[in-house]
Amino acid sequence: MALFEKVQRLKSEYHQELIQFYEQGPFPIEVRNLFAQHIEDTLCGDRPLDADDAAHTLEIRDFVGRTLGLLEERLAKGEAFPFFVKHKLDSALHQLKEQHATDSAPIFRRMQECLKFEIDLVRRSESGVQMEQDLLMDNLAYMSKRVEGTNQLLKRMMAEQDGLDLHLQDKQSLQDRLDSVQGMVQTEQTKSFEQTLKDGITQKISAIERNLQSLMRLRNEFWEAMRTNTKSISELQAQIFQEKLFVWKFQQQKAANGFAAVNPVSLDKVQIYLENLAELLWKSRQQVQEMERLRLRNAVFNDVECDVLLEDLVTLITNLLNAAFLVEEQPPQVMKKGNKFPTAPKVTLLIGNLHIHMSSPFPQVTTCIIREDQARTLSTSEKLVTAMSVINDKVNLEVNGSTRRLSAKFATLQLREIKRAERRGSGNNSSESVMEEKLCFLFESWLHVGDLKLRVRTLSMPVVVTSHGSQDATAVATILWDNAFGLMGRIPFQVPNRVPWVDVAQLMSAKFLSVTGRPLSEDNLRCLRQKAFRGNSHSEHITWAEFCKDSLPERNFSFWQWVYAALKNIERKETHLKDLWIAGLLVGFIDRDVSSSMLSYREPGTFMLRFSDSKPGSISISVVNEDRSVFCIAPMDENELKQKRLANCIRDLDKLKFLFPDIPKDQAFSSFYSNVETSTGKGYVPLVPSLPDGNSGGRRVSGGTLPSFFMSPSSLHSPGGVQSPMGASSPMYAGSFSSPTSPMGNTSPMGSNMSPQLPLPPYNTLPSFLDHQHLTTSPMPSNSMDTSAQSDEQFVNDAMNDIADLLNEHQDLLITTPTSTNAPQGTWSDFVQL
Repeated sequence: MALFEKVQRLKSEYHQELIQFYEQGPFPIEVRNLFAQHIEDTLCGDRPLDADDAAHTLEIRDFVGRTLGLLEERLAKGEAFPFFVKHKLDSALHQLKEQHATDSAPIFRRMQECLKFEIDLVRRSESGVQMEQDLLMDNLAYMSKRVEGTNQLLKRMMAEQDGLDLHLQDKQSLQDRLDSVQGMVQTEQTKSFEQTLKDGITQKISAIERNLQSLMRLRNEFWEAMRTNTKSISELQAQIFQEKLFVWKFQQQKAANGFAAVNPVSLDKVQIYLENLAELLWKSRQQVQEMERLRLRNAVFNDVECDVLLEDLVTLITNLLNAAFLVEEQPPQVMKKGNKFPTAPKVTLLIGNLHIHMSSPFPQVTTCIIREDQARTLSTSEKLVTAMSVINDKVNLEVNGSTRRLSAKFATLQLREIKRAERRGSGNNSSESVMEEKLCFLFESWLHVGDLKLRVRTLSMPVVVTSHGSQDATAVATILWDNAFGLMGRIPFQVPNRVPWVDVAQLMSAKFLSVTGRPLSEDNLRCLRQKAFRGNSHSEHITWAEFCKDSLPERNFSFWQWVYAALKNIERKETHLKDLWIAGLLVGFIDRDVSSSMLSYREPGTFMLRFSDSKPGSISISVVNEDRSVFCIAPMDENELKQKRLANCIRDLDKLKFLFPDIPKDQAFSSFYSNVETSTGKGYVPLVPSLPDGNSGGRRVSGGTLPSFFMSPSSLHSPGGVQSPMGASSPMYAGSFSSPTSPMGNTSPMGSNMSPQLPLPPYNTLPSFLDHQHLTTSPMPSNSMDTSAQSDEQFVNDAMNDIADLLNEHQDLLITTPTSTNAPQGTWSDFVQL
């Protein structure tokens, strides 16, 4: 079996190791996968090449060149690679070709390293040996031994000091006796005793000197070891912060956008690291304090080391506590003032093995909201001006006995008034909207740790506060951009203004997956790319303004507002779109012209569901007409989707037969049909959308649009070019509406802005696909459209009566808006009578 086939059959934990290894170099695993056998034949063959052997240089260059040529050929063929894979292959080809132009040996060596790593993985798997060595824990264990070593030095010094104290006492005792003897009458006996005392004093002085020498040697060893330990612990602490704690926070940041961590960091494991660090630092501080007491016993130890090291250790302990004090459960990042939080923020101190005083009064955590500029200067700011008043902003820290964590949950926290900062820019030309203003929660507490009183602070992820639902799109965009592109360990809350499109595509796809249950397709992403870059297909990076601020061409909304409206409509339960989206029945993001082109080769009645280009969030149906032209039904917006399910509308439109490409509609949608419809509030069931809609600007009646004969002749055409049966010059359209924004003409006996008549054509001018049942909520006989059963005149009379009823029922949708304040106006009844 080939090597790469064995690798593919390994367990997932080995795959994670392999992916991480490949990501460290310029040779991607996607290229390895494409040319697995080709690479193994050369690198694992009977005559392996050596990159360090000059005799193999030409062969290596030829092999690398052929591999890149094969890759370039595969990409040129337009094979259906997934979007992200194709982007990675394109990028790899560009980089590898640049390297190959100068020296092929580094590429070949990297290939060899990758195959060697794969061989090791397979061997470990076959032997059942897991490479789970935790280097951080090994380093912590090593430092624990070092700290214990300084503790032994301290004990030896204390023993030497005790011996020195005894020798000093004995010397003093001998000296006192000697002074007494020297005051006596000198005799042979006293002289002998005096000499004995002098000899004893001399011996004690020698012993004292030996004690002092030993103490000085031990002292020097202790301080050298303590300085080394403190430096090593500081470096290890920084490493744990960088590799574990900051990674956990970064993964939390990414998870807020819907990204699942490939190799998630466990908070329980982080707690173990931090508690081990806390123990090392606290023991080291106790040892320095013991050394301080030893110094007081010995005037020779006139050291300044104690003060310096104590200060360093307190700083490390403070930094550790501040890092361990984190927001375990974040507040909602888009909030509305006055509303309760859907999820309560929770702050946690991961260290439970320090001597933190938990007796009454219990330590409290307080919170406030500060602005972005204040968050940046938090370490140097003592006095903060809050950006918003909050209530219930104090909570006691409580101990969780099972986890040894201290936590505070703000279950009743609520926002009050916000104080907006001055917008960036000047005057009316300010470049930043209030929805781009990032705030954050500051959580703070004072802890009594042993004899220390320390302040701990932590910040939440950025939040945006809105006051109206219309601000949600920009607020969500601000948060998504920050969560996605804020670098680990950044200054709050700096983000780049320009990012690669591929990262934005991944961001939107992950967001759709987390919110709707289905990611964006490759076709969706191609459409979104074209839309975001306004047709400039050569761009590889997108700016914040292009993403969220600048309006799309000929539209009054931005790219993100268009995408966000679709996302929210799918998410809303009342629109019943989510199940259709998950089932893949909504194509979603696809250009109108592209959908028409795809449908033009299909059978009449084939249709496609897409998001409207002109009305954000609305669903438009593109359908093939009987003459093979393609037209679009007027988009259904959120309110209409709430009134009548999209699946039911499709069921009731007889002209819709096949879901693209050729799936019978009942087969696709029958499980989503419902016999229950939401009432319009006046006893009517909503109408299905009218067919067709030429300009998507027609007036709507009870969930549909006004029939096409209420529109101007210019609007009665489909993308395929089908004109009204009467033609634009038909006398029946003489009084038709002249503007999509005003339903009246310009001549009227009641004023210049009132139409003299309703433009009702006879039956034979109606579009062939417009059934009478689309104009009324009352059922009609199936043969009511048959001219042999009913005359044209009778049909027109019935239709006129039905329309008059609808107009009376929905007059609020058709009341005219005069363009001149001096124009005479008629009454509604006058209009209906006409």
